[in-house]
Amino acid sequence: MAGTTMNNIRFSLIVPVYNVEEYIDKCLKSIHNQSYGNWEAIVVDDGSTDSSSVICDKWADTDKRFKVYHKENEGVCETRNAALSEIKGEYIGFIDADDFLAYDALELINNAINETKSDVVFIGHNRVDESDQIKEVRPGKEIITNNRNDIVKQSLLIGKESYLGVLWNKFIKASCIYQNGETIKFDKKYAIGEDQVWLLNALNNAENAVSVKKDLYSYRLRNSSVVHSKEWNSKKMSEIYAREKMVELTENLYPELNKYAHIKYRNCLHSISFNLLKARSFKVLKEISPYSKLYFKEYFTSDSVGIKNKLMALFMQMICSVL
Repeated sequence: MAGTTMNNIRFSLIVPVYNVEEYIDKCLKSIHNQSYGNWEAIVVDDGSTDSSSVICDKWADTDKRFKVYHKENEGVCETRNAALSEIKGEYIGFIDADDFLAYDALELINNAINETKSDVVFIGHNRVDESDQIKEVRPGKEIITNNRNDIVKQSLLIGKESYLGVLWNKFIKASCIYQNGETIKFDKKYAIGEDQVWLLNALNNAENAVSVKKDLYSYRLRNSSVVHSKEWNSKKMSEIYAREKMVELTENLYPELNKYAHIKYRNCLHSISFNLLKARSFKVLKEISPYSKLYFKEYFTSDSVGIKNKLMALFMQMICSVL
C-alpha cells in the first residue's frame, strides 16, 4: 500500500515428520526457496525409522533457519506440542511433511498481514497426487472480517468453498495460541480431528482475519495415509470423539455457530459409517448406530450439503436403524 511501511514479519513454520522420506525433501525445499526470507522452520522428527531424519539434518546443515529436533515416537499431537515450545516468530504456520508451499506464499501472506493487521490469514490450496500432479484447485473465497464468529465459522463449514477445520491453510498470530498464560496444547487422545479442536481454542483469541485467494499450499492425497485410505483403520474412530469435542466447544464458546458444528459432525459420522459398511465392520457400525439420529434434520435441510451426501445420509440412517 502506498505510503505504508511494510513490516518484515517473522514466520515460525511447524513441520512434524514421521517416515516421509519420499516427500520431506520437496517440503523443506519449498520452504528454503521462499521469495520471502524472514522465517524459521521448526522441524520435529517423531522417531522416524526411514531416512527422513537424515534428510532433515542435511537441510539444517544447509540453512540455519531450519531448527531440527529428534525425539521418540509419540504421535503428531506431541510432535506439534514440542514444536510450539520452540517458536520465535510472530505468526505460526503448520506444514505437513508430505506437502509443500508455493514459492511466493510467505511473501503474499506477509503483504496481507501488513495491509490488514489481521490475526489470521486463510490461504487457498491445490490437491496433488503422489506424483505431484494437480488434481484440484481450491483458491478459496474473499474474506476480510473483524467478527470472531465469522473467523471460526470458516473452520466449521464443509464443502469446496470453505477453509475447513485444518491447520495447513491458516497462518495465526503467535499471541493467539495462549490460554490462561499457557500454550494451547494438541490433545493426543485424538488421532484424527485434533486440528479442529485446537483451532476452536486458538481462534477464540483472534479478532480479525483476511484471506489470500490463491492456491499457495499443495496438499498431497496419499492412499497410504490414515485419513485418505479406503481401508478401515480403528484410528478413524477417534475423529468421532474429536467431533464430539468440537460440538461441545462450539456450544460453549460460539453458540451462534452450533448448527455448523452439528452439520460437520454429521458429515464425519456419515463418512465413517460408509467406510465401516464397505469394510463389512458391522459390529463397529452397530456401536455407533445410536449416533445416527443426532442432528439429522439440520444436516438434511442444510443448503451446504449436496444432494448426493443427503441421499447417503438417508441410506446410512436406514442401515443403522436395522442393526
